[in-house]
Amino acid sequence: MKKGGAALWIGTSRILFPPAMSTFGIPPDKIIFIDLSKERDVLWAMEEALKCEGLAAVVGELTDISLTASRRLQLAVEKSRVTGFVIRKNPRKLNTTAFVTRWNITSLPSELPLDLPGVGFPRWKVELLKVRNGKPSSWEVEWIGGKFRHVPALIIREEEHRKTG
Repeated sequence: MKKGGAALWIGTSRILFPPAMSTFGIPPDKIIFIDLSKERDVLWAMEEALKCEGLAAVVGELTDISLTASRRLQLAVEKSRVTGFVIRKNPRKLNTTAFVTRWNITSLPSELPLDLPGVGFPRWKVELLKVRNGKPSSWEVEWIGGKFRHVPALIIREEEHRKTG
């Protein structure tokens, strides 16, 4: 998207507040939202969009996805080289997919230095659960100064120590 490309965000119920994207350096006018009523239509739209080499990324919100559907999306990504993301909303189970990676991202409480009052910088636990030919891992990151920053384990241990006394 830094090169001027646009992204598609496809889903049945939008969970994203577009102006908030500018907080993370993504201009909201570079994201085209497509709201559909059926998940099978979301899958079809994602597959067609992933075939379009002019897009920077395609994001799809789904409850679940089958192995066959994930394989079709993965083949489209490999052919066009467009980045694809599937956000699984309340999956019933974590079934097998053909995707190259599987991530789990959860929010964490923000922290302020020196026990100051207020709200700190947004923080997440990012887990790489599966990666082809690689090793799973996890990180804690925060958004500070207009970029993501890894939260070192030393800082985490100091904060935990401070909380426990």
